[in-house]
Amino acid sequence: MSWNLNGADVSEEELVARATRAWFMTARAKGYIPDIPANYSGVEECDNRLYVVLKNVNGMLAIYRIRNDGMLKALKRWPKAAAPSTSRPWLTNRRRASLRRFCS
Repeated sequence: MSWNLNGADVSEEELVARATRAWFMTARAKGYIPDIPANYSGVEECDNRLYVVLKNVNGMLAIYRIRNDGMLKALKRWPKAAAPSTSRPWLTNRRRASLRRFCS
């Protein structure tokens, strides 16, 4: 699937690849080894906004909002439908939020 962002067609694969690069760059800047996103990470729509959701077997890793100009913005506070059950999601093995659909 592709979206028209600011006059350019952008595919879901490209958006996920950009979010994955951002995820690894953030981890390297903070000095930790990141979990690897799974291939079922993708683009989700919630309240007429598009988000890239990076997931793996441990749950959701990160959510990036796709701005109107095509830029990705890492969310510090996730939407309520996707919020992790703890304030430190990297300490849990499985989170109930990852089992639900994003923004059900």
